[in-house]
Amino acid sequence: MRIVNRWSIVSGMLLALAGTAAQARDFAAAGTLQCLTSIGGFNSNLTPVTGSIVFVNLNSVEAVWTFNAGGAGTVSGRVVGISSPSTGTSLGGAGSADFAVEFTWTLAAGVMTVNLSSVTGEQLTGGRAGQTFTVTGVPTLTGRISGDGRSITLSHDTPAVETISYSNGDVHPRICNRSRVLVRLN
Repeated sequence: MRIVNRWSIVSGMLLALAGTAAQARDFAAAGTLQCLTSIGGFNSNLTPVTGSIVFVNLNSVEAVWTFNAGGAGTVSGRVVGISSPSTGTSLGGAGSADFAVEFTWTLAAGVMTVNLSSVTGEQLTGGRAGQTFTVTGVPTLTGRISGDGRSITLSHDTPAVETISYSNGDVHPRICNRSRVLVRLN
């Protein structure tokens, strides 16, 4: 029976993922993004503040993730979604947006950790068409990479309040659940 050093396996996965400094690895990704938005904010137990305008967004996401050697990368993609009627005056709606974000990543003992910087984008369709936005405070994504480095799964393991700010001045606290499946392109 051959015993394989698990650190050599992790090193092999890192090499399969990052390639060389001159050779980034691109992954096609699809997933979901569901957000509970509370215009009045959230209590410490992650429930909407009483009297807040509250609504839910359900989205699908398609993107390309580029992993560079040294633990950095970029994502660019499109999100398409619907929003429920709010507890205020909104009737709900639908829309789409393009987005981009830089990230850092680590891989230890087969667990991948990804931290996104501020997500920026532009609303393409829907009631906010033409507005730009920035999302801050996105919680860490964690997941697994396959042994051959060809696929990655990512999701949040802890909920947290993040903020989306629009170019018209609207600022919305929200709690989101993201999941992604990435498949290597090159």
